[in-house]
Amino acid sequence: MKMKHLQWVAGLMLLTLLAACGSNRNSDGPSVTSPELGTDPTTGNRYAGSAACIDCHESFSWSSKEVSAYLDGIHVVNHATSYGYDYMLENGCAECHDPIGDSATLSEIKGEDVVAMGCENCHGAGGEHYGVGPIPTPTPGPEACGSCHSTLPENHLTYHPEADTILEEYLSSPHAASINDHTYVEGSDSDVRARCSKCHTDEGGKLFVSIQGDSDTMHALDGNPAISDASPVQCRTCHNPHSPTELLLEDLEDSSGTVTASAEYRTCTNCHQSATAYHDPATNPYGALGEIITDTHFDNGKGTGYNIDPASERACRDCHNVHSADNSINNQWAASGHGDLTAAFTDAHGAPTNTACQDCHSATAATMLFEAYESGEDYTAPGSEISGPAPEVIYCTVCHKDNAGNLRAPGAITTHYHAVDSDDYAVIDGVNGSNLCLACHAGKRSGEDIKDGINAITSRVSSHYLPAGGVLFGQIGYHFDHLDASLAYTATKHAQLGDPNYDWADYPYKTLSAEQTGAIQGSGNGPCVACHMAEGTDSHLYSAFTDNTDLGLPDLCYNCHSNDPAAGHYFKSKEKLETETKVGYLAALSAIEGMMADPTQNYTSGVLSIGSSGQFQRDGLNLDPTVTADVDLAGALFNYKLFLDEHGGYVHNRYYAKQLLFDSIDYLQNGSITGNITVNDATAAAWLDGDSDTAGIQRK
Repeated sequence: MKMKHLQWVAGLMLLTLLAACGSNRNSDGPSVTSPELGTDPTTGNRYAGSAACIDCHESFSWSSKEVSAYLDGIHVVNHATSYGYDYMLENGCAECHDPIGDSATLSEIKGEDVVAMGCENCHGAGGEHYGVGPIPTPTPGPEACGSCHSTLPENHLTYHPEADTILEEYLSSPHAASINDHTYVEGSDSDVRARCSKCHTDEGGKLFVSIQGDSDTMHALDGNPAISDASPVQCRTCHNPHSPTELLLEDLEDSSGTVTASAEYRTCTNCHQSATAYHDPATNPYGALGEIITDTHFDNGKGTGYNIDPASERACRDCHNVHSADNSINNQWAASGHGDLTAAFTDAHGAPTNTACQDCHSATAATMLFEAYESGEDYTAPGSEISGPAPEVIYCTVCHKDNAGNLRAPGAITTHYHAVDSDDYAVIDGVNGSNLCLACHAGKRSGEDIKDGINAITSRVSSHYLPAGGVLFGQIGYHFDHLDASLAYTATKHAQLGDPNYDWADYPYKTLSAEQTGAIQGSGNGPCVACHMAEGTDSHLYSAFTDNTDLGLPDLCYNCHSNDPAAGHYFKSKEKLETETKVGYLAALSAIEGMMADPTQNYTSGVLSIGSSGQFQRDGLNLDPTVTADVDLAGALFNYKLFLDEHGGYVHNRYYAKQLLFDSIDYLQNGSITGNITVNDATAAAWLDGDSDTAGIQRK
């Protein structure tokens, strides 16, 4: 293997020697100054200008590399050619890009117009450095970086979406508190043990960068002196401060020049994953498993952990905010269905060949799908490009463009099925972020497909699984042709939740205040996000149930569902939904299943193919086309399976669910749509809005 090893231990020496550089000189010569740059109001020292710093330090062997790194780095960039220096000055850009105005001299050195963060922006004014005293700040800390890398102006976020509030995130991160009572030499509150310093201090991180190994190897480091007055892990630990895009370690390449492990991957895993078993509980019982990735990303090499591409330049940033080091959202995601390794699309499930499943069951294909939506190009499944033993779960990059949380924008989603009363494919616009959900959670087949012959009777009568979006927008069910025009398929206002453009003035049940309307519109990311990722909840568990409110539901609900019995509105709670509403919904489904399994009916005598107990739930319902070509019968069975797989149908669109299940019972019971059914189960009848006078008749 060919290893490029970043040699900036010399940089550490530079930072140390700078402290003594001026004080060791006994010259009586004049201070190096550039009067036009002014004076630092904090120290009273005059600014010398970066050209003066470079003129001296490029001649020293221990600092010349850092000078070259600085001149080639992102702190000295060609923005002036792109925007013009006057534009940057007038628009406030120079406050960070050239705070003291010494870009002109650096432009002469570079031979091109540049806008530069000068040496003195971080080290302090150097007018008294030569021959008088040390430079004010020889080893700048996080605050120096944070003078610019803090809250960014709104117009900057387009260009640097992940660069906002970096200082604030770092200061609240575990990295800023990396030194603790466990790391100190016994009896000291300032000196850190050598073995701990590697990952808990700035100094040790660089000093022991090449050391990795098992417990014995790490303990052997204690033969080295402790790190005195150690500093926590910080910006300069991972970044070369003179060229911040250069990390602690460089890319690792093979003999052909192909990167096998990126600088980012190697820098982060230098502490967060030991190549050997140093943090394995069997060899290191006190190892903090929450801080390493061997047990989650690789599962000790068995290929059953989360996928990661070591060669990617964003190997860690694709899913982690490396500055805040906060895994709260990652942990929520890992506990959700999106991060469920047991349900992942692996080789065992035909990942390389089953292209029809790839767009929803693999991160690779799902990302490609949304990129196609955004670009307007046709999507082509990756097919055999997905391979290997590691599962493809739905990673962060599927929905997010960066680790700042910015979402992809696919726009309205074209489903796999025909819209109601149409031979065109249904298009559902769930508004902004919710469209990302609908691409996979709107179902694969519709009742209309049965009528149009696409979802033929010979095929499995199923909408596929978790088709909430199709139900929410009323596009997926089998709609019977009613004899009574008053029996219409009623939509729910839930589809308009989170829509910033919907006018809630026409809400029929109550007058909403401006505050209530604003709460309902929320972030403007549509109904899925409004309810399943509501503010104040554990958003990436994707559950509408929450422990953060008194009634277990998002506060959003109670802007409409106030406690007004006279208007037919009652407070709902998680408990009531699960113990009352859901029970009625499941009872109605059981009533249909009972009818289909009733030997006195003709549904099991050749019309339905029932291979084994529970096939209704497991494999969908199959019709025997040699016995019947009754599309309405197929539609009734489709509706049953649709809501069996739609675990939240009683909330997403309760009117639609009740109507379709009522009609399906009606057809199975009467052979046509009569508007009257008999349901003996009291719980099912109550959910279907039956009463003693008009038993079993569906009412809106």
